[in-house]
Amino acid sequence: MRNLRRPTGPMWEIVERHFAEAEFMAELWRGAFDQPDMTLAELAGTTEARLRAHLEAVRLPGPQVLDRLFWPAVAGPYGSKALVGGLGILDLGNRTDWAWLGTTLEDCQAGDERWLGIVEAFALSRRRGFDRWLAGQLDENAGPRIAGLARALARRGAELDEGLDPLLASEDPAVLEAAATLARTGGPAQLARVAALERHGDPRVVCAAVETGLVRGLAGSVDAARHWAFGTSDQGFRRQALLWMALVGGERDLTTLLALLDDPEARPDALWAAGFTGRSEAVVAALPWLDDNAVGPLAGEAITSIVGLPMRDESLWLGSRPVDDELPALADEPTSLEFIPEELLPQPDPEGIRAWWARNEHRFNRETIYLAGSVLDGESLRRGLLEQPLRRRHTLALLAQLLTAGAASLASRSWARVQLEAIGRLRLP
Repeated sequence: MRNLRRPTGPMWEIVERHFAEAEFMAELWRGAFDQPDMTLAELAGTTEARLRAHLEAVRLPGPQVLDRLFWPAVAGPYGSKALVGGLGILDLGNRTDWAWLGTTLEDCQAGDERWLGIVEAFALSRRRGFDRWLAGQLDENAGPRIAGLARALARRGAELDEGLDPLLASEDPAVLEAAATLARTGGPAQLARVAALERHGDPRVVCAAVETGLVRGLAGSVDAARHWAFGTSDQGFRRQALLWMALVGGERDLTTLLALLDDPEARPDALWAAGFTGRSEAVVAALPWLDDNAVGPLAGEAITSIVGLPMRDESLWLGSRPVDDELPALADEPTSLEFIPEELLPQPDPEGIRAWWARNEHRFNRETIYLAGSVLDGESLRRGLLEQPLRRRHTLALLAQLLTAGAASLASRSWARVQLEAIGRLRLP
């Protein structure tokens, strides 16, 4: 009988299969944060759990997997592959490896897929003392490396103190965008610089600066937000500006926002923002659009976010939106595979929802702000961060910051497991 020899090294075919699965799950995990039909706990227990399991399996061979899989992964153009490779390097490598990973950002263009994947790895790493090390790498104030490291620190909610000053003096828009976000924990002098950035020439910088100004209550920030939401000039962030006015605007702003529902071009973004006003007027304004083939599901989502329509009540919903499952002809242009969150929204039953509102309208005070059927307060906001669909939680996390001048900060695209623990510690009003 032939002797069977036990393999002495890693079974690389299996390790590489785990790496491919980790890349696939990372792609799904990143996209899940914009889904309208999944909660944070569901993400933690499904896609994220599988991603973590594959990441652990890839790391089992130890440091020898760095050169075999992780470094080649961050050298390619694919974002999710770079994320998996970056996480592996930060987990198995030493601080020299971490620094080299940062250096690879110099070979990228800020904002491209590879850059975003590596930056996300820096943002997600759970290594002890990592914030301090990361801040120590900010030895310049321009370029894709500095922009990426600053963006990662902003996503981590880091506090840089005086280390923020050189970034706020940068002439690099990508660095300034991250610096403006980091300034949510800044001092008076730094906030004064942020106020000046609200008039910057780059829309990305303006958007970040205005949002930080709103969080920290800077004079003029609400007027700036109103200008970008309702003015004639659209610099590419009007959807976000409409959300700002839904969260901080007054009665006139609510009227102006709801009037945009009559504008076919503005209607989808206005409905999205209306759902965050928490006001019964927004419900009344959205009801007529339930019949609209294009925005009916958005209207149903907006109403649900305010009054908490039961999602399992078959009298209120017709099911998923119809999907065209015909394959394109060979001569046609390639079909886009881009994920569109709105396509996962359920189709509302207009008459059923109107009947529900007729029976329940008396429960909702005109002046009160509601979230999913409850009066907005600290507990209902905490519950919303836990239970609301993932794509709505980013705005709720911003609302938590607005209500606490930035003190209640939650990284809404971080590990779901980490967020579930952090939400319980948030100090909400």
